[in-house]
Amino acid sequence: MPSLADQLESPAEPGPYEVSTLTYGSGNDAWQPEYGAAVDITSEAVDASAYIKKWSVYRTAYWGFNQRALPLNGRVWMPAAAEASVDGRTDGGTGAEGQGQFPLVLIVHGNHLMEDFSDDGYAYLGELLASRSFIAVSIDENFLNYSVWTGIPDNDMKVRAWILLKHLQQIGTFAAEPGNPLYNKIDFTRVGLAGHSRGGQAVAMAADYKDWFGDDAELMQSLASFRIEAVAAIAPTDKKVDGKFTQLKDVSYLTLQGARDGDVSDFDGDRQYMRTSYSQGGSRFKASLYIGDANHSQFNSSWGGRDVSYPKGILLSRNGMLSPNEQRSIAKVYLSAFFEETLRGGVSGANDYNYLPLLQDYRTGSAWLPDTAYYNRFESGAFAAWARYDEDSNRMTLPGGGKAEASALSWKEEDAKNRQNGGKPSRGIVLERRQNGDEPSTYALTWEHGAPLPVGGKPEALAFSLTDRSFELEDGDTPDAALASGTVTLEIELTDGNGTSVRLPLARFMDAEPLPVTSFTIHPWLERHLSGGKYKHPTEAVYQTYRLSLADFAAADPDFAPDTGIRRLAFRLSGGSAKLMLDDIGVY
Repeated sequence: MPSLADQLESPAEPGPYEVSTLTYGSGNDAWQPEYGAAVDITSEAVDASAYIKKWSVYRTAYWGFNQRALPLNGRVWMPAAAEASVDGRTDGGTGAEGQGQFPLVLIVHGNHLMEDFSDDGYAYLGELLASRSFIAVSIDENFLNYSVWTGIPDNDMKVRAWILLKHLQQIGTFAAEPGNPLYNKIDFTRVGLAGHSRGGQAVAMAADYKDWFGDDAELMQSLASFRIEAVAAIAPTDKKVDGKFTQLKDVSYLTLQGARDGDVSDFDGDRQYMRTSYSQGGSRFKASLYIGDANHSQFNSSWGGRDVSYPKGILLSRNGMLSPNEQRSIAKVYLSAFFEETLRGGVSGANDYNYLPLLQDYRTGSAWLPDTAYYNRFESGAFAAWARYDEDSNRMTLPGGGKAEASALSWKEEDAKNRQNGGKPSRGIVLERRQNGDEPSTYALTWEHGAPLPVGGKPEALAFSLTDRSFELEDGDTPDAALASGTVTLEIELTDGNGTSVRLPLARFMDAEPLPVTSFTIHPWLERHLSGGKYKHPTEAVYQTYRLSLADFAAADPDFAPDTGIRRLAFRLSGGSAKLMLDDIGVY
């Protein structure tokens, strides 16, 4: 696997720009002087009473305002002076004084104790992005967070997204005011959003604002000239709001999740990944990264190391966990690469860096990442699907007139499941092989006139998502990770339009990694009983996307001609028992 480190600097390295900082806010914040007496720019308050009906008098006493006058407070990092474009990155200005218009990234925290302010915990991201030619703003929504004295405001999830949009409006006003430090500095056609925990759900909702706030005519009109191109979510929640979930369309999406997350212990970002779709042929994409030894809180430098509050927090194990710096280095690598690609690369047309291979396959950036287990998914508008399993309940039919069949195994369509065995919004095909001597098991997709072609007509790479659910088998002989242990071999066989078949082992392209087995607490009894048994499931069956170059199949047999089309794809299992799940099979 070629390493990007041989070609490019790490996206976590500072860029050529010096960074200046400022704050905007109400000017009368009693707790945070940077939004009070020391504020640089005064912003307008906003009335959220249409959404929040329950606002405690104690909350008003603490903050000095109620839901009718919520402040717009933000910390800004922006390019100040660059070394006259040491790498050609001036983004439309001279670079000498940070001139020109830059992409904008808003960052928002999640739910934490409201008295323990969260918005300064992403300074490490703001400074990095600003040095690499972005204007980054960390949004203060602490007043919407939980307090032991006042609980949490009603409808807070929707308000978190709404506040983000009001910040966009306010920043748009600043950028149009001569003399304002933000005057004419921002390219509002290149906007990215990043959020953590509840903030990770809020940014997806904000990107889909026409669905959530379509009846707000003033908001719709003011946002018409803004283009939210990219959304990044760190350990996001995925709660139903107003009886529905966010459906992103043609917006690039990235989500990160730690397998040792003691707060959002299910991979909820995977649910939003599954609900994000693209028009065929477009350049936008979605990617996910599941991180074996990462937790929840350490992606924010202000939240400490415990994912839940005292006293439960001291019962969570920290043994073997990635350090705060290691976890934040992952966030820097991936969020920087993601926004470089979406706001400066594929969308803007700039080609200074190409970090897309990292988002497709974490192994290309392994030199930049701490040592732990990683699993990633990827899909773009260039993908032509051969099997999705969501279109109907007939396991034998495929898009494009194809058929599915299997031998020497049981096979059925099922919903993907999270750690708690709750359903995710996508189905897959589950293949269960019971040890059967030397007889192989096969799952095959066939098309009489050839499988659907990608845009451009020439298939170059086969892609599919796979997870090993062998840990669910209870036969006493099967390792939890049958593929990774080598007790089962998976081979991929392709047949071209001329009838030539080539079969290659999956391990030729990528080694299978065992899924993380997480001990959340300091004692096995607590795993089963703490927080209502929340931690009793040690494993979540997360997918890994495999990408197989068809050139490798052609190299194995010169008669194999993928340009003639693909008539058959077969997954061939041999060896012992296994339970595998496949989804999103197709080509680029």
